[in-house]
Amino acid sequence: GGNARWQHETYDCGCLIEAGVHHYRATGKTSLVACSVRCANYLADHIGPPPKWNISTEHSIAESALLSLDALFDAEPELADALGVKRGEYRRLVLFFIDNKGNNANRHQFPAFLQEYAQDHRPAREQREAVGHAVRATLFYAGMAEAAAAAEDRELAEAACAIWRDIAETKLHINGSVGAHRDDERFGQQYDLPNDAYLETCAGVGLIFFADAIFRLTGEASVWDTAESTIVNLLPAAVSEDGVHYTYENPLESRGGRERWSWHGCPCCPPMFLKITSAIPGYIYAQKDKNLFVNLFISSQTDIPISRNNSVTLKQETRYPWDGKVILNVSPQKKSRFTIKIRIPGWAQGIENPFGLYTSNLKRSATLKVNGKPYPIQIKNGYANIHRSWKNTDQIELELPIQPRIIYAHPEVDNLKEQAALAAGPVIYAFENCDNPDFEKIILNSETPLKMEYKKDLLGGINQIQCQGTIPAGAVPYYAIANRQKNSSHKVWIPQK
Repeated sequence: GGNARWQHETYDCGCLIEAGVHHYRATGKTSLVACSVRCANYLADHIGPPPKWNISTEHSIAESALLSLDALFDAEPELADALGVKRGEYRRLVLFFIDNKGNNANRHQFPAFLQEYAQDHRPAREQREAVGHAVRATLFYAGMAEAAAAAEDRELAEAACAIWRDIAETKLHINGSVGAHRDDERFGQQYDLPNDAYLETCAGVGLIFFADAIFRLTGEASVWDTAESTIVNLLPAAVSEDGVHYTYENPLESRGGRERWSWHGCPCCPPMFLKITSAIPGYIYAQKDKNLFVNLFISSQTDIPISRNNSVTLKQETRYPWDGKVILNVSPQKKSRFTIKIRIPGWAQGIENPFGLYTSNLKRSATLKVNGKPYPIQIKNGYANIHRSWKNTDQIELELPIQPRIIYAHPEVDNLKEQAALAAGPVIYAFENCDNPDFEKIILNSETPLKMEYKKDLLGGINQIQCQGTIPAGAVPYYAIANRQKNSSHKVWIPQK
């Protein structure tokens, strides 16, 4: 019994389990991960087919957490033995949680009209569309994709990838957010992308986790195009410039009342924000066999093993997304042949969205140099592949066309017909009333002159776009809105001729 909307027992267990994994990896101490093991063992002992408890997760996260715990002990079997780990049981439990969706017999769960709310309306392997509560959904879909990868389960992978495509093709808002509707904090129908959409911060965080899991299944760069949009637009929008206020909702349009909170009765967003910012360093690079992937453009340095007796140091220097130049210094311990795969964002290829949900008028494309000499870009699965024998002093220079462009939505999005938005690189821009008292009169067209200038002293340093449509207007990055005045009004989509 009880209220399944508010019961979060398996979610809370998942958070504890994952906290133990992270604490051990950060400190080497077993005090918290030992609690994780006791919790996971209890769940495995009591949940499953009869005579065990017939339980489905009310709010997902336990699936990913249990797989993280399992992966830790795969890598460190001696630690597993010391802590009394039930080997194989955690993965079994994850698959039970997943395959128990839609099996509503003999258990308390949501009533029939609310089963989509928790993705409990049909078996997970038959699901092909993102539905229900957007945070629960993205976390559940991430767990599906991670379980598919761990078990090499093609059927489950097919379902997870189909759901990802449904989001990317038809339910993704331009600022990298999902969850259009306030009632039940849920996904809408396909192409249902209202400007005043709910767009909970936690749903965007869940989408990034889902993107990482889909990348591990497919190796396709386009998932990072989506995740990057969330990272550079939604995540910084959720936190105020002073660093002590945050948003729960992130609409693309507001007529006042758009302010960040110091706290909220449902305090889910701050810990989820910390969770994703801690995870992002692990998304910048990836490695499979003798292929090194550069997925995100963030100044950083890492060491990646490329063979049993050789590793490669990658050092990235960039001011992206304000500047399109990315310098990558490649330093293998020993001269060796391998492939570096650099993501070329879809917008830099003239493909705003790989599925056509958005298009733009950008004409320029990316350029690449190796050791100062032009290198032809041959793109496969969204990556420029550089295969050669690398030595300690090699350098790659990528130049991405960070210039203002006008974006248009798919014609199936009824409310965005004859509307346009501005972007530069991955950054989406918004018109705010403190810069544009008459922003209701702004009309853009494809010939609208656009000028971009870096403002070092504005909002912590941003690029600002000036345009001359029906009236002169200025746009700031979407994430920077509602920092300069109370009851701020803004809008991303503007009428176009």
